[in-house]
Amino acid sequence: NLSLINLTIKDGLIGVTLIILLICILEIRKLKKRLAQEVQKRILPQLILEFRLNPKKYPEDSGFFLMNESYFLARDIRFEDVELSLMDLGYRLNSILKFAAVEYLKPQEKIQLNFQVFDKEGKFLPDVTKTMLPHLVEASFKVPVHFANIEGLECFSLFAKKGDRIILEKTRTIPKDPPLPGA
Repeated sequence: NLSLINLTIKDGLIGVTLIILLICILEIRKLKKRLAQEVQKRILPQLILEFRLNPKKYPEDSGFFLMNESYFLARDIRFEDVELSLMDLGYRLNSILKFAAVEYLKPQEKIQLNFQVFDKEGKFLPDVTKTMLPHLVEASFKVPVHFANIEGLECFSLFAKKGDRIILEKTRTIPKDPPLPGA
């Protein structure tokens, strides 16, 4: 009987040890995944979109600005079209805001973005483009941005303008398509 109790205690200790080992392995996997995500974040450019309007004091300091707050080059920066629906003197103005692409943005660099306004049919509206900034102060809209790091890792960021602030809603990498079989 005594050897049966010893065997049971020994088996119990082995079982508890295996459970602890399994928990440790699962925790190590989670930590490895989190570490990989943090490393990936560190190699991605950190873009910041800013909107400013200083028409009287500094008119050249008004508009949209893009900053790269990381230590990595951002390249091939492309903006998706931004659909706007604004009220102007009681009339609803539906238009499309198109930002010019940016070839690259050096680390810690800040540039002013060029944009144009188009109607829903795609007709360029030069007069509206010149006077659009004051109408965007209180507007809410989202600006989707595609870019890559120096290694060609494709990324996507979504900026949301709400009131007088622009916040980064999300940034993620875009997985590359797997190679086709036999290619």
